[in-house]
Amino acid sequence: MPKIVDHDEYRKKLIEQSFELMARRGYAALSMRDLARALRISPATLYYYFPNKLGLFEAILKYHAVGGAIQQIAADPKATSFEEGLDELITGCELGEEMWAKILMMHVDAYREADGQMLSTFNSIFTSNSTKARLSKQLKIEDPEVIDLIRVIILGTIIQRVLSKRNIKWSTQKRLLFDIFSKYATDSTEQEP
Repeated sequence: MPKIVDHDEYRKKLIEQSFELMARRGYAALSMRDLARALRISPATLYYYFPNKLGLFEAILKYHAVGGAIQQIAADPKATSFEEGLDELITGCELGEEMWAKILMMHVDAYREADGQMLSTFNSIFTSNSTKARLSKQLKIEDPEVIDLIRVIILGTIIQRVLSKRNIKWSTQKRLLFDIFSKYATDSTEQEP
């Protein structure tokens, strides 16, 4: 009797395992043949699920955007204030820090690619207007420049925590972000004139 394969589940497994390999060894260092060998499958099987390495990279990013990273910026935020939204965001970053660090390593790889296709793919998923809108709703801040700055600080914190062996504390970053950005929140009672 032939083996019944749940193609969606198998594709998900390939994405998860490929993500780990690409994050650890680097996108450029791996060919589809290398990935297939590491995954203990034939190259034909890998090509059955993904048209090429860029297609696999895009699938990895979308998987994490929909199922992991971007879910931390809740689709329907529960926060009723900037402070609650910031707490949700920082808690999500803390819980998903390892995943975020791997995504950032892949982003560095995307930046290094000469043709720019990886970087374009990465940016279309992780810097999209819908992602910014969710973060804006969660933090109760409407200014897109302020949202971009908060994103940069959060991502920089993750990088620094990786580089400094976790010496930077999330609780301190949350307090500083609150002190700096609370005046931009639409729920703030002490808004500047």
